[in-house]
Amino acid sequence: MGAFELLERAARTVWRFRFRIPPGIFWAALLGGVIVAFFVSFSALIWPLAIAALGAVGVHHWRRHQRGPTLLLVPRVEAYGDEERGRRVQDQVLNTLQRRLTTNEMRLVGQLATVVGPNDTAFAHSLLKRCKALFVLYGRTESRADGGWSVLAGIAQEVPEEEHVP
Repeated sequence: MGAFELLERAARTVWRFRFRIPPGIFWAALLGGVIVAFFVSFSALIWPLAIAALGAVGVHHWRRHQRGPTLLLVPRVEAYGDEERGRRVQDQVLNTLQRRLTTNEMRLVGQLATVVGPNDTAFAHSLLKRCKALFVLYGRTESRADGGWSVLAGIAQEVPEEEHVP
């Protein structure tokens, strides 16, 4: 495996798990790659610059998704073995919301290109904090005996801390 194949594989892996990687890791990769680039020879310059580039893309990615308060985040639902089904469910939910909400209300709905299944509630709650959202839709699809499929969805939300009463 050559250097470029290794870089491509690393970039694809980072991109696939980009929502699960904390923003601080991307900042560290960006700054670390730039700093190391000053101390390596020209022939070895591709590695720190590639790491810095991945960090820059990740930082930009998180900045874009932290643009302000979001009412609802709609990621893809878990569809075992059928990634296209998860995309279709996401599109159907967004289209239904678009028909029923005003333009201003629809601006408060965010779309995420990541899968959040029913076993990923901790990940859903981290998305709440990182994307400054009030609710995150998550779930999975299940095939039915008649050949159709059902969506089993849930909502993650921040639970306000109760005031301590002495």
